Amino acid sequence: MEGEDEIEVGEVDCGASKSVCSKADIHSYPTFKLFFDGEEVAKYQGFTASITFLFILGNLFSKARDFGTFR
Repeated sequence: MEGEDEIEVGEVDCGASKSVCSKADIHSYPTFKLFFDGEEVAKYQGFTASITFLFILGNLFSKARDFGTFR
């Protein structure tokens, strides 16, 4: 990534890319993962309401910050 404050978002179709999902240990949908330098630092699985999802994202970033990946 070019800047420290940039975030890249991606998605994968596990039906079409089974090997990617297997490698990333994705077994249920939806699954959200946060990676830093190629290492998984946080994970969430399951459906939720939009406002709850925003709360969950905040928690994922907090975990990553505690892990030392964000300043």
